[in-house]
Parts: sequence; structure tokens; C-alpha cells
Amino acid sequence: MFSVFQPAGSASVTVDGQVLPGRTVERDFFDRRAQSAALAHSESWIRA
Repeated sequence: MFSVFQPAGSASVTVDGQVLPGRTVERDFFDRRAQSAALAHSESWIRA
């Protein structure tokens, strides 16, 4: 799988105008440390 991800510095979830509690966490992300929130710009799946 080929991917283009842009890790986010923070994130929030809003439902019916209410911001839900929670936060992102730092984790391993492609040999680096990054927040658990990210925007996937593209994904391409290939058959090997």
C-alpha cells in the first residue's frame, strides 16, 4: 500500500454542537513519532 498521510497536531469531535472529551495520543507512525490523528490524502493498493 502506498499512502500519503499528514499527521495532525490536534483533533476534536463535535456531535450536535457538543465537543466530545478526549485527545490524540502520540504513537509510532512509519518509523517516527506522531499524533494518532492524521489526514490521509491518498491510498493506492496494489496486488503483488
